[in-house]
Amino acid sequence: MTVNQENSTINPFLLLSDSQWRFVTAMIEHPTFSKAEAARHIGLKPQSVYIWPDHVDQAVELARRDIHGAALQARKTALLKAVQVKLRGLDNKDPRIAQDVATEIIEWELGKANQPLSGPGKDGAILIKVEGLIDDGDSDPDDPH
Repeated sequence: MTVNQENSTINPFLLLSDSQWRFVTAMIEHPTFSKAEAARHIGLKPQSVYIWPDHVDQAVELARRDIHGAALQARKTALLKAVQVKLRGLDNKDPRIAQDVATEIIEWELGKANQPLSGPGKDGAILIKVEGLIDDGDSDPDDPH
């Protein structure tokens, strides 16, 4: 796999674990850090980062060249994890939780069902009261009244 995203079959950001994401972030936030220093900074043993797969180094290089792109990838990865959590909720043993999750997912995709509105009147009419001054365009802007 190359560092160039266009030539890569898999985006290295999609392969990062949480610890690897923290490492990449530390390397970007502290450009003078060695790998060992970045590892210690996030509470990892330095030797662990040296045995990680190449995609971690590729993610660091890509993030150094395009921090905005790296941040977007982080957000996309978080979104995938969040959707997986929601989908697992469908299998919750508590039927109320499963039902709530199902409703939420349906509303994401199809939109919320129409909610009927009814006002206090006999026919359910809704009254809207507007208070304030109406500017008819004829007033003098220098006149305080």
